[in-house]
Amino acid sequence: MKTILITLVTFFTIQTFGQERLSRFTERTIDSEAKALATEYNKELSLNDDQIRIFEIKIDKFLKRRKQLESNLVGRELLTALYHVRMKEINEMSTILTYNQLKTYDKVKQELQPLQINNRVLSTL
Repeated sequence: MKTILITLVTFFTIQTFGQERLSRFTERTIDSEAKALATEYNKELSLNDDQIRIFEIKIDKFLKRRKQLESNLVGRELLTALYHVRMKEINEMSTILTYNQLKTYDKVKQELQPLQINNRVLSTL
């Protein structure tokens, strides 16, 4: 009986920690992608120190949201959801960027993050 109990506990412990590592790896990947995108945007936007930190956090947040939508939706539903997320992202960026930075951000965003599904650009908003 003890052997079975120890085996089950060991199995569930390994399963739990295995999933946690995968989750952490995904988080790191998104985080590095957000930092890379923020660096590219900063070349055009000339963000100050406070702006760049908030900008990275917002980019990371929306990258996570996009990945979640891509894993749960397909077709027209995915496109509509991505469009709404994109508009919300631009709206949130307007709270940290100046007017001129926001106009530049909108142009650069079309180049750096075009709206696409399955590597096909669907629209430039």
